[in-house]
Amino acid sequence: MRSREEIEQRINELEKRYDENDPPSSPVADELEIELLRAMAELEWVIEEREAPEELPSE
Repeated sequence: MRSREEIEQRINELEKRYDENDPPSSPVADELEIELLRAMAELEWVIEEREAPEELPSE
């Protein structure tokens, strides 16, 4: 398992990629943005920065 510091570094890297892609310029970029947000949320959950999964907004 990775250390908390390594996980936090990965979150920061993902946030940087997210910022570089915002706003998404194509449908593929939009999908990338969703995957980046999901990865960040999962890593935050691993280091217990998130208490519980967030509810998805209804469409």
